[in-house]
Amino acid sequence: MRQVQGDRCAVRLRRDAAPGQSSRRPDGERAFATLIYSAQAAEQYNQSEASRSCKKCGMLNPRFPLERWGWTAYALQSRTAADARRALERTAATGR
Repeated sequence: MRQVQGDRCAVRLRRDAAPGQSSRRPDGERAFATLIYSAQAAEQYNQSEASRSCKKCGMLNPRFPLERWGWTAYALQSRTAADARRALERTAATGR
């Protein structure tokens, strides 16, 4: 369970649940799910001022520095590697 608290009064702004281990998705992609879900949660948090505003004190909290953490890049690179693996498997199966 992940939780985001406001900077001023520590009221919970968001709470997310994410799997905690490496997982294989139905499309065959293998990646650390916590990184992928964390990237999605941070993107949702950053989307609007309403999601970053404290309901108790009104403070607008800063955007999460997603670029610095590299989670979005990891998710994209994991999908790219899975796509390449599937292409190689198709080529091996068909011989072309």
